[in-house]
Amino acid sequence: MLRALIPALLVLAVDAVALGQVVANEKPAPAKPGIAAWSEYRGDPLNTGVSYSRRPAYKGTKWKYFAGSPLTSTPAVAQGIVIAPSEGGFVNAIDAATGNKVWIRQCGSGALGQGIVFTSPLIVGDRVYTGSKTGRIYCLDLKTGNILFESEAAKKEIYSSPKGDRRGIVFGSIDNTVHCIDPETGQHKWRVATHREVGATPAIVGDLVYVPCKDRYIYEIVYETGEVRRRIEMPSTSNSTPVIGLGFAFVMTSASKLVATDLFSGKVEWEAETTGDDQVTSALADGVLYVPVGAQLRAINAVTGEKLWQIECGHKVCPPIVNGDDVLFTARDRKFRVANRKTGEVTFSMDFEDGFVAGPVLVDGTVFVATDVNSGVHVHAIE
Repeated sequence: MLRALIPALLVLAVDAVALGQVVANEKPAPAKPGIAAWSEYRGDPLNTGVSYSRRPAYKGTKWKYFAGSPLTSTPAVAQGIVIAPSEGGFVNAIDAATGNKVWIRQCGSGALGQGIVFTSPLIVGDRVYTGSKTGRIYCLDLKTGNILFESEAAKKEIYSSPKGDRRGIVFGSIDNTVHCIDPETGQHKWRVATHREVGATPAIVGDLVYVPCKDRYIYEIVYETGEVRRRIEMPSTSNSTPVIGLGFAFVMTSASKLVATDLFSGKVEWEAETTGDDQVTSALADGVLYVPVGAQLRAINAVTGEKLWQIECGHKVCPPIVNGDDVLFTARDRKFRVANRKTGEVTFSMDFEDGFVAGPVLVDGTVFVATDVNSGVHVHAIE
């Protein structure tokens, strides 16, 4: 088929085409993620997990910061500040160069189970957005930590990391709704009702938002208005954050499969068998997906679904990122690893005192990772 014969041409469509329409470039393109900032979950609106940072020397730990409670989300970085929410309901702001506390802010009442943050933060300008288990979105000042607004947007837990820009902040909730709120006021701009929970983080492609839902559909929504353009059927349910590229939406499903859905036709192009139903999101670069499959990291041809190589780890693998010739990933076996993208050979490995449930980010030559539970609950900087 044509798609299999000319994958190099399809790479050009990753961020230029949305269902046959060229995305208008009315504003200057944002800086590439990882150079000076990693301001959102998975680094960019398409959730590709690619960092364009210079490569670290991989010498070891530069600093570590004690967060006080478990860290289950990936940090965000902008303007030299690392933002790391915790399950204790605290949002930590850390100096990226030194590891010193810039500020710390508690979200919620502090009562047991209130204010718990599972989502990765979004930084837009000087504002930080993060969701909580109580269904609230908190907007904080990046420099001071002052709470600018607290939006009671959802009626139930938010596990979906907020995405967006000055047009609106988009996220899902298990209240069976995709929400978009005004970034200045926190007031609703629109709501889209679904038939089941929405745990996935959205992807944004120009003027369109894509959100998988547990009702077996990917919702294609007009960013400005909330109009549902299409409901694209999936073969099974999903809470997986979609990765968009090559004209596909790549989604892990509850049926232990990685599914490539063609966004032009709305049809499933291929399915790759996995194990379990962790539904951990992948990274995508140069036509190859890097997929956590239980205790393995697999490289899969994004056009055909063919497995290229795999790395065995001692425990479940977290979402990876790509940097140049490297793929970086953490796992619950307490290791941070760097592997060659072409061969799957592990070129660097570092042990930590605790396991990971969140993946790394890479900004300006420094890797930031968060460990979880027991004696851990630290944010680490690796240079």
